[in-house]
Amino acid sequence: FVVRNVERLVEAMHYYQIVCDQLILSLLFTDAPERSPRVRLLGSTSDFQQLCEAALKMLPEAWQPRSALVHYMHVIAGGLRPAQQRQRSLFEQLDARQTALAEVKRRVNDSVGRFALRSGSTLPLTDVYGDAANACDICDIYGKMCF
Repeated sequence: FVVRNVERLVEAMHYYQIVCDQLILSLLFTDAPERSPRVRLLGSTSDFQQLCEAALKMLPEAWQPRSALVHYMHVIAGGLRPAQQRQRSLFEQLDARQTALAEVKRRVNDSVGRFALRSGSTLPLTDVYGDAANACDICDIYGKMCF
């Protein structure tokens, strides 16, 4: 579900043409305090691979050991800025294949349907992803407001 939430975040960032400088993974538990580690990224990005790697590295820090049950999860982008004004990292290596793959994935999903193509790291939850009611949250409908 961490990877799924990062996919949703990247989709929204692409839609709004923004990038982020930091990422927060917040886990809320039914019977334990919330844990929310944060990581500052080397440069501003909306790249799925970079954000997914950062979120997955924070997961062990956010996780409550023992029998704590996760009640809710947030993947939060911080330090937002327009993509045209992004701060690049000195160590940034552009991978043309990854960029091309991300664009193909975006185009297929725009054409065929939301999340028709997913990362291979997401869980194969056919019953969840196949349920039309789970296709989007109200806040995923662009141009609409949540009250």
